Amino acid sequence: MSDTLRFGCWQLDPALGELSGDDGTRVTLEPQTTRLLACFLAHDGELLSHDQLVATVWDGRVVSDDAVRRGVSNLRHVLADCGLPRCIRTVHRRGYVATFPQPVAAEPHETAPSARRRPRWPLLSGALALVLIAGLLLLLHEAPAPSSQLEVEHHIAVLPFIDLNPGEDTFFADGLAEELLGLLSRHPAFRVTSRGSSFRFRSSEADPKAVGEALGVDYLIEGSVRRENESLRIGVQLVDTGNGQQLWSGRYDRSFAELLRVQDDIARNVARALQVVLVQGAEAEEAPALGREVHTDYLRARRLAAGGSTRELEQAIDLLQGITSSRPDFAPAWAALAETVLLNTRSQSPDTFRSIGAVIEPLLERALSLDPDLGDAYVTRARLKRNDPQGMLADLERALSLNPSHAAGHALLAELYHMQLNRSDLALQEIRQARALNPLEPRNHYAEAYLKLDQCDFSGARTLAQRALAVDADYIPAIAMLSHIDALEGQLARSHQRLLKAYRADPRNQWLRNMLVISHLNLGDPAAARRLNQPPFRVSSLNLQRYSGSIDSLARQMFAATGDDLMFLGRYHQADYALAHSIHSGDPGPARDFLEQVHGFDGTLPASVPVSKLREALVMLLAWHAPAPSREGRQSIERARQRLSQEMMSFPACKIAPHALSLALAAAVLGDREQALAQLEITTRQTIVEPWIWWSVRSSPAFADLRGMPGYASVMERLVAPVQSQRAVLAARSLPATTAETLAAADAVHPVDPAGNHTAVGLHRNQATLVE
Repeated sequence: MSDTLRFGCWQLDPALGELSGDDGTRVTLEPQTTRLLACFLAHDGELLSHDQLVATVWDGRVVSDDAVRRGVSNLRHVLADCGLPRCIRTVHRRGYVATFPQPVAAEPHETAPSARRRPRWPLLSGALALVLIAGLLLLLHEAPAPSSQLEVEHHIAVLPFIDLNPGEDTFFADGLAEELLGLLSRHPAFRVTSRGSSFRFRSSEADPKAVGEALGVDYLIEGSVRRENESLRIGVQLVDTGNGQQLWSGRYDRSFAELLRVQDDIARNVARALQVVLVQGAEAEEAPALGREVHTDYLRARRLAAGGSTRELEQAIDLLQGITSSRPDFAPAWAALAETVLLNTRSQSPDTFRSIGAVIEPLLERALSLDPDLGDAYVTRARLKRNDPQGMLADLERALSLNPSHAAGHALLAELYHMQLNRSDLALQEIRQARALNPLEPRNHYAEAYLKLDQCDFSGARTLAQRALAVDADYIPAIAMLSHIDALEGQLARSHQRLLKAYRADPRNQWLRNMLVISHLNLGDPAAARRLNQPPFRVSSLNLQRYSGSIDSLARQMFAATGDDLMFLGRYHQADYALAHSIHSGDPGPARDFLEQVHGFDGTLPASVPVSKLREALVMLLAWHAPAPSREGRQSIERARQRLSQEMMSFPACKIAPHALSLALAAAVLGDREQALAQLEITTRQTIVEPWIWWSVRSSPAFADLRGMPGYASVMERLVAPVQSQRAVLAARSLPATTAETLAAADAVHPVDPAGNHTAVGLHRNQATLVE
């Protein structure tokens, strides 16, 4: 498989596991995805069964049907990213057929398809009623069908239903669609797009093919609802996005009391049209009948919670508390209340979030005692278990077994795999599932970009961050990521300008302001950073003090800070700042108190610490034992240093410099000056160096004894040289006007102080020296 395989504007190099486009785009593939794509390319247009794929791609090993489906789903996602969303077709109960475009010499110019009007059912008139019953989630307990019935995945989106009674209780139609979405998503034969993406398409004139391409789905479910007195009229249709044809339609005239059966009928008719069997659990219990007022309050609460503002979340909590009081047997209300309280807490502060478990856990226990099959409840409970990775994993696996289409569950599982279980390969699979299920959620694109960046795939990370911005042009994390990539590539001026532009648009954003403060420090302009840090922001002040070597002031502020104050300062930097004080003061006591109270660190390094946290754990160990480690302390530091040195041998290039810096700190604390300098030399020889490293080295008390050694000056010169050149680039660009605009925009937020100095800042007009 060493020859390249060409299709359309792309070619696959199986040996490298890389797709390259005629436009210069390069996409790195997982080994399994590479083999699967090569297999399909070798059998273009042929039907490949499950067994054939297993024999070719999985070398005949025993793998589950779900493993094959996931592999095909991941490949579909890759091809969709390359502009080929419909190459692979599922043949029910038989296998897959892949059809690829013929190779071309250059990228063809596509002509816009003629707009197709969506086939509409006749406008429904007559008596339609009021409320959708929230208990429909409890109506259908789906049991997995035999494996032969699960070899197909139908990608479906439920669009918001049209409310033919506008004005009064307009949330009813959305609620009806959302509950139908929830029912379908429980079955593993369907992949159902999340509400956050599908509900963006509210126009009745939208072209089904365009909607299908935007959402990456094969079918759309559309509907309308009208109410009158105690009657409902609901119209539903299933549309094939490939050709815009209607596959099935139905009209339901029901009384309010019969609503429990409507969703069941719709779900089963959709499944029948797609030749999927839904099997009802033998022990399924009848959902509790709810009154109109309770239904109305529940649907209104769900709509408010989806809005996400603090005011909306508080209103939703009030409504849900009323429902749980009047109908304590309604499990979805307990689960929704727990989720909404958590969302409202996370919008406020980390300290409150840490203490809210005692409030939320009883709500979840009540929900799951009433209905142990509520997937949302397990996802919410998993969010409370960030210090219990295995418990978090168990809850997420349970949630996804109940609802395979839970996009947020897949995203949270990706975070768990990456951050705590050191399984970036599985993290990538899960976040791709989340992206496929919720393609118009910028957070999912950003999360995969983060994983790509962690693998030093700057091109892939940049593409995904730009995709997040295509969904939401104001999505700040994606802007910050592009700025960070620029900085890692040595383009500090371009990085700074990105942040400046974002901050000009949102001068009240504290996180952005702190990022811009750090950017000024990275460029060696502390005077500009100080002006921007008015009124003072705790984390920005800590960074300024670390930059200038004001360790006593740094320690006073950091050791007195709360979790809220430190929310923008990473664990590594907290450990590094604590280490600076231990060495500067000669007393590790305050650092130990801080590390124990804030991070639960006890001065030992558990053998189970994941590689991703090893660097910060080593520096915490140094802060605990510096400046004069005991024999036991030296042994602990040495073990950690050896492990990190071994792990670094397999690290990608972009991770070497910060880890070499940590090893330099360890060598300095152990009194090995030669080794400390050697590790700093390794840092300077990297092509990718974190932009803050130069000033962290320069002002660290740990390296005070190195400054007179031969070679130290040349280390600093090599670290500082890119900064000087980028300052020149920045000065040469037409930034004064941009800066003036930023200052003017921010004056309303940060007024001019009595001395006439702006407390918001752009580029410092009087360039400061690098060492101030």
